[in-house]
Amino acid sequence: MLRFAPLVFASCLLFQGCVPEADPIIDVVSVEQARVLIETNDDLIILDVRTPEEFDAGHIDNATNIDVLGEDFRTDVQSIPKTAPLLVYCRSGRRAAQAVEILQELGHTEVHNMSDRWNRWMDASADMGD
Repeated sequence: MLRFAPLVFASCLLFQGCVPEADPIIDVVSVEQARVLIETNDDLIILDVRTPEEFDAGHIDNATNIDVLGEDFRTDVQSIPKTAPLLVYCRSGRRAAQAVEILQELGHTEVHNMSDRWNRWMDASADMGD
């Protein structure tokens, strides 16, 4: 049996089947959880997937605007590293869910969907005096 060990080990290295990859993090977070992510993760990319007009009317500080309904969304998000942690949000939640699905298809490994939406963020910010 021991004479086959080198062959098994070599096969594992060749096919990388013995080294499990980390499971992707694709989850839904509340406004409060989003705030914690923003405050504790300097590498976090905040992705606002609303229209440019909606973005210009107000957005989370340091957010990047890429309209999920725009024809270049898939191309534009290609510039974001697939291992970068992302926080995605929109006005009602539908576009963010659509964006998360696309990002997952494209191989992004850490995507947080802010479930409480933009309106809830604004309400919470007002309550906190932001």
